[in-house]
Amino acid sequence: MKTVINKQSLSEQVAEQLIQFIADRALRPGDKIPTENELAEVFHVGRSTIREAVKRLDNVGVLSVRQGRGTFVNRISVQTVLGQSHSLYPFLELDRKELRDIMEVRRLLETDAIRRAARSASAEELHRLENVHKMHDHNRHSSSALDMDLAFHLELAKIADNSILPILLETVNQLFLRYTPVAAATFEMPDYTDKVIEQHRQIIQALTARDGERAVEILINHLNTCESM
Repeated sequence: MKTVINKQSLSEQVAEQLIQFIADRALRPGDKIPTENELAEVFHVGRSTIREAVKRLDNVGVLSVRQGRGTFVNRISVQTVLGQSHSLYPFLELDRKELRDIMEVRRLLETDAIRRAARSASAEELHRLENVHKMHDHNRHSSSALDMDLAFHLELAKIADNSILPILLETVNQLFLRYTPVAAATFEMPDYTDKVIEQHRQIIQALTARDGERAVEILINHLNTCESM
């Protein structure tokens, strides 16, 4: 029985082959790839299929289409690679162990991040963290309280003098947000938000004093508060 490959799956296949084509020819970031007509001859498909394949790679950051100039290879960053999985989050189903594992990863990342922040955060970076905290305090009873809480932790990672930590923590946060209804219900519990905001204030105090161990102690207590609700 003959298998029919629809147009969508064909463009996916061509996109994968185009990545291999780029690798085989050792094309570097900034290099221009062949035209649609040339690629259509290479892969023996129509120009519309090439156009769809290029669009797919453009959407995930592998290629950059510049109007009137052509299509160029992008520099692939860690963020580009991790970002490709975000479209799958709506289909994600985690069991209890996976959820516990995610929280453990968050704990490991943030513990290291806060130690680094205590050592290297500048006055300007601590000021940014305090501004995020003030916004959270101001919006403590609004629907954006959860976003403000996560923004505080992301800002902590950003001042930890490691470019990969914020990306990893953002990925963990995206997994956590898969359970936003549960998290939102937690924020409605009596005194929860007040307790979290106070713990954030204490973290800023410890960082300002360059007391890394005190900051870690408060953070662990804070994460225990979050996980026990």
